[in-house]
Amino acid sequence: SPLLLSMSKGEFQQGYLKRKEGFIIPSWVNRWCFLQGHQLKVFKEEFSDEPISIISLRETSRVSPVDSADGTRFMVETMGKSTTFQADSIQSMSQWINRLVQASLIQTVGATDLWSGGGGKELVLVLSVKGMLSSRHYDMVKACVKDLGGIKESELDEEEELLHLHGTFDKLILKNTLERAGFFVYLEREIPCKFQLTPVEPSAVGPAKQMTVKL
Repeated sequence: SPLLLSMSKGEFQQGYLKRKEGFIIPSWVNRWCFLQGHQLKVFKEEFSDEPISIISLRETSRVSPVDSADGTRFMVETMGKSTTFQADSIQSMSQWINRLVQASLIQTVGATDLWSGGGGKELVLVLSVKGMLSSRHYDMVKACVKDLGGIKESELDEEEELLHLHGTFDKLILKNTLERAGFFVYLEREIPCKFQLTPVEPSAVGPAKQMTVKL
């Protein structure tokens, strides 16, 4: 993607974010944050010489929104540690999340877009969909999937916020469709589709046509 390529060439994201700090009595502290390459550097203030902490996005496992009254908080989860930030607006939070996710991809796939491919190729995907806060949001996700051609099977795990899909569809179109609806989408895993659909003998109580998936 253009953003991924531009960030790999040295472009950056910077600005003030509130960070939750303290062990005994945690409080929100305004910190200057500077993202470049695979590092998010946190400074005491904008013109400080040295960062007070550095988060390596090489070790990032997830960047996701956190429930809050104004919807501006998000969490960066790394190996064994999580850090919660708060932006000054939902738009700013969305921009930080997108940049952080893209920066982590620089290290894992270089300039390769994880979302390329599909469109005629049989896929089994598990997606993490963040931003589903009510039954209305669940219905929106289901509507997005229904409108996408090529879906053979789908299952939405509302508790785990996971969307399971099987079919011949374009991954990037799916991602863009869900993001335009206001959700944050992450590819949890893609299962190689070298499998066959095998008919199962109908049982006395089961439907006349049953199918199982052999991976």
